[in-house]
Amino acid sequence: MTAAMKTTLTHGRVLPGAFALGHILLALLLCSSAWAAQPYRDIRKAIGAGPLYPAQPETLVNTLYRLYEGAAKRPEGQKMAACIVPHSAYGLSGKVAAQAFAQLSPGDYKRVVVLGASTATSFQGCSVPSVDAFQTPLGYVPVDKKAVEMVTRSSLFSTRSVRYRPSEQHPPLHEIEPSIELTLPFLQERLGNFSLVPIVVGDLRDADNKLSDAVYLNVAESIGSILDENTLLVVTAEFTHFGAEFKYTPFADNILPNIKQLDDEVFQTVINRDFPAFHAYLERTKNPLVGVEGLGVLMKLLTSGVKGTLLGYDTSGQLLKTPNHSVSYASFGFYYPTPTPAPTAPPPEPAKP
Repeated sequence: MTAAMKTTLTHGRVLPGAFALGHILLALLLCSSAWAAQPYRDIRKAIGAGPLYPAQPETLVNTLYRLYEGAAKRPEGQKMAACIVPHSAYGLSGKVAAQAFAQLSPGDYKRVVVLGASTATSFQGCSVPSVDAFQTPLGYVPVDKKAVEMVTRSSLFSTRSVRYRPSEQHPPLHEIEPSIELTLPFLQERLGNFSLVPIVVGDLRDADNKLSDAVYLNVAESIGSILDENTLLVVTAEFTHFGAEFKYTPFADNILPNIKQLDDEVFQTVINRDFPAFHAYLERTKNPLVGVEGLGVLMKLLTSGVKGTLLGYDTSGQLLKTPNHSVSYASFGFYYPTPTPAPTAPPPEPAKP
C-alpha cells in the first residue's frame, strides 16, 4: 500500500481523500484496513453486519454502489437539511434508502443526527447510547459527545450504557436496536469523515396516550439546539404494515393498490409536515407505521422554508410477491431554500453619437 493510500484511512474511518482515488481503490482499502486496531474504548458493535447487510468491507462497498444505480442527482444549487429512510435489511429496503443517501457528497456535513426508530424494544422518551463510537465493516464513526451532552439536558432524553452481557437490571436496548447502524455504511461511503449523534426515539405519547404537541416540541427544541447547515438530520421510519402478523388487514381485495393509496395519503402529511393531519391519519386508519415518533419530531423541527419531496418507494409485498404480508419503504429529502440570486443591473445604454 502506498503512502497516499494509507493517508486515506485513520483508525479504520474513511476520509474524504479516499473518494479521489476511485471506487475500486476504496473497496481495496476497506477490505484490507477497515478492521484496524480499535481506537475507542466504548464501542457499539456492528450487530447488523451479516444478517442485515454484507459483513465484508469490499462486498459492502460494492453493494452500496449497486444500490445507488439509477438514483437521481441532488437538485442543482440545493442542500439537504434532512432525509427519511427505511431501516430494513439492504436486500429489501436498501434501494429505497439509497435514493436519499446518493444525494450526499464528501464534505457536505461535519455531523449527522440520526433519529432511529425503536424496532426491537419499547421504552419512554429518547435514548442515546453511552459509547465513544459505532462500528461497521467500514470502520468507526465517532460520537459527538458535546452535542450529546446538549441534547440530553432535556428530561425526555436519557443516556444508557451498552453492555453485551444483559441482565435483569440492564435489559438490552442499543445492543439489539439496528435502525441507526443501518444508516451508517451509506453515510460513511458518501460523507467520509463525520461525527454522529445517535438517538433512538421511543414512546412520545402523553399521559392520555395521544400524540402531544408539547412533548414533540420539547424533543424538537432539544435536537434543534445542535442543528445547523453543517449537520444532517436522518430519520428512520417505515410505513404501511399490512398482514395478519401486524394485525392490520383493512381490505381483502386489490391489496397492493390499496396499500399504495394508504401510503400516498400519509406521504402528503409528511412532505407538508402537517402534524395535525398526520395525527388524524393515524387515528382514522390505525395504520401501524414504525417510526411515528421520529416523523413527528421531524415535522416540528424543520422550518417552513424547507421543501420536502418523495425520492423512493417500494413495498416488500411487491418485491417478494407476498401482497398478504407487506411493509412499505419510502425515502424523502428535505431541502433548504435555494438562495435567490442577486439582481443584476441592466447594461448601460450605448452612448448617443
